[in-house]
Amino acid sequence: MKKFISYTRVSTAKQGLGLDAQAATINAYVKSHGGTIIASYSEKESGKETIKREALQQAIKQCKTDDCILVVAKLDRLSRDIMDIFALKKDRQLKFEVCDIDASDTMTLGIFATLAQKEREMISKRTKEALAAKKADGVKLGNPHAGNTLKMYNHLGAEKRKESANTNEANRHAWGAIRLMEGSLRAKANYLNAEGYLTPTGKKFTPMQVSRLIQRFGTND
Repeated sequence: MKKFISYTRVSTAKQGLGLDAQAATINAYVKSHGGTIIASYSEKESGKETIKREALQQAIKQCKTDDCILVVAKLDRLSRDIMDIFALKKDRQLKFEVCDIDASDTMTLGIFATLAQKEREMISKRTKEALAAKKADGVKLGNPHAGNTLKMYNHLGAEKRKESANTNEANRHAWGAIRLMEGSLRAKANYLNAEGYLTPTGKKFTPMQVSRLIQRFGTND
């Protein structure tokens, strides 16, 4: 009996096929091929990120260790980068299958990998054009009070800054958004940024800032 490890992913920017739907597709595929799923990995991470994503790397490692086949519902769940796809294809220690295409056929894999990358490029292009249009219409992007906020922080002592961070609405709203979310620090930061949350200084969130949110508020849950 074939042993499979499933990997599902949703993008923080564009949800696409949901985690439950992907899992159902994979379960049906594995059953039809007389296999069994011995482990499942899932994460919320943008498709523009590389194949170094945490959960994907864990799935790949277990596939190699336990001699399993990595299975995904759609090719773009692995990556939207053609170089990433063929890096996995060339890895002789890894076997992977895609539910809706024959990944063993190099030409088919190349076509669908190219389409996945093209879609990623189009998403990026549309996002940039939308932001440029808003800017042209006079819409101020980001936090219009970021400069004043930063000046205020520079005049606070260490204890005052800590107290201010604990009570800051931006921090509390961001914590509320990721409080029950699973996944890596980077995945959580990407989610906050995709949903328009900003730090108290009007900047995008980084994994380090997410870690500080967890340290600051997580112990109070």
